[in-house]
Amino acid sequence: MEPADRTVRLKPGGRRAQEVWRPLAGDVEQRWRERFGDGPVDELRQALSSVADPALPLFLPVLGYADGMRADHVRGVPGAAAEDLAALLSQALLAFTLEYEEESTLSLAISADVVCALSAEGVPLRDLPARSGVSKEAITAAVGFLQREGYAVVESDPADGSKLVRLTAQRLAAQAQHVRLAKAVERRWRKRLGGDFDRLTRALFSGRQLAVGLTPYPDGWRAARNPYRARTQAVLADPASALPRYPMVLHRGGYPDGS
Repeated sequence: MEPADRTVRLKPGGRRAQEVWRPLAGDVEQRWRERFGDGPVDELRQALSSVADPALPLFLPVLGYADGMRADHVRGVPGAAAEDLAALLSQALLAFTLEYEEESTLSLAISADVVCALSAEGVPLRDLPARSGVSKEAITAAVGFLQREGYAVVESDPADGSKLVRLTAQRLAAQAQHVRLAKAVERRWRKRLGGDFDRLTRALFSGRQLAVGLTPYPDGWRAARNPYRARTQAVLADPASALPRYPMVLHRGGYPDGS
């Protein structure tokens, strides 16, 4: 039987997952309305509607390792009119990402989160999760790709033998390229969208306000003593510094494990 002729059916666990997940986006948006007020949320929704690309999926894609965590594998995936606020946010960010990656040899995820956290002098590998805001597993994958492509080297620190990650001399330009390209895409969006772009930037909430929703339940796994508890506490204390500059969605899941 050809794959196109097969039927996919949910098992009981899948049906239960549908019951749990389907109302979640609406529930979260209602919490935002209670936290920020109807006016700001309506403004954000209207601003996103003017920039979100309905031809794109309603989600940020799972990033792969082999191609350097690029997002362009979603091209050709049928899109739909977004109703959930989360889908509008995803479509807008994904549209920006695809435009950026058309001109960049590195993905926006690796450029913003990892390359910008490195230096020619070297950064301890163990410090990169805190410096980038992404997980140890994501750092391992990103650094491995940067090594293979000649952007970075991993060497021993003469002081204590720990691992240092250093950008190669010829690849330091990647940091400056990221800044230039991100600003160029932003300028094009501003020119193309006019007042809608300014409206969107005004409508976005501050990181500290949004971090209220990241406070873990006392009996939840994020509040337990595990490798991610310190990251959660850092985000609550200073979201702008502790959150990643670009959300990574990996096969391991989302924040904080995958990102």
